[in-house]
This record gives sequence, C-alpha cells and structure tokens, in this order.
Amino acid sequence: MAKVLVTMPDKFLNKVDRAAKAEHRSRSEWIREALRERLQRPRPKRGSILHKPNVQWALNVMDKAARKKHNPNFDSVAFIRKMRGPLG
Repeated sequence: MAKVLVTMPDKFLNKVDRAAKAEHRSRSEWIREALRERLQRPRPKRGSILHKPNVQWALNVMDKAARKKHNPNFDSVAFIRKMRGPLG
C-alpha cells in the first residue's frame, strides 16, 4: 500500500481526528472512506444545474444531515425545507 503526504491546517486535522475517533477508526481508514465516498459521486457536467452554488449548498446539507442521522429513511428534503423556513 502506498503512503501519501498531505498538508492541511491543524484545525482541519483536529476535526478529522475527532470524526475518526467518534467512529472508532484510524485517521487513515477514515480519510480513505471519505475519499472513496467522494469518488463514487457522479461529477456534474460544466454548466449543469449541479454547478450552481445554491444547489451545491443543498447537496452538502443533505449529505451532512444523512450522515448525522445515520438513518437511510431520513427525509433530507423535509430537513432542508425546515432549515430554509417559509419561502414567503
């Protein structure tokens, strides 16, 4: 297995370490899994709606909410609607 040297801010690394510890994983295992998940996502084509900042925000919120809840039946759309509040 190859080794890779990655530079990141200390605060970010602390967040990674806390997340890994919370999941009872090593730092390397946690980072490999995060990268694996990212690589499995389809890449949006340039100019598609997926490149719009508000769409990216919504997708990130849904991802975070789903991971936070650890529930495959979690309704991420309802969660975002609740976060945005009334559209009036």
